[in-house]
Amino acid sequence: MPRLPRVLVLALALAAAGCASSSRAGDYGGSRQADVITRDEVEAAGAGTAYDLVRSLRPMWLNTRPHSMQNPAGDVLKVYLNNTLLGSVDALRQIAAADVGSLRYYDVGRANYRFGQGHLNGAIQVIPEGRTDEPRP
Repeated sequence: MPRLPRVLVLALALAAAGCASSSRAGDYGGSRQADVITRDEVEAAGAGTAYDLVRSLRPMWLNTRPHSMQNPAGDVLKVYLNNTLLGSVDALRQIAAADVGSLRYYDVGRANYRFGQGHLNGAIQVIPEGRTDEPRP
């Protein structure tokens, strides 16, 4: 009888570990992160532009907040090449997918922290192919 509680504790621990790994924030069932598009995903997608990559792999990045009290100007999603502002999401249409090493989405808080105030719809950072450093979270 003393073995039953150990087995039960082990079973509960394994179940809890499985739930924790499958419900991690920013995870798509194990292999993809919600806030990053990796070079492997870029190569597999066969997209023409960086915009096509985002639209097909992480379309939720393109959802923007409408005009509101907090966002009176209807602030646009901003795009950065490394740490240089390129402009709005339309800038992604000018970047060939083959030139993309990775893409990272920053929500409002993280974008304001990383790039400064004024990112009410967040930001997308493009890291060119061949660049050795990954974008910092």
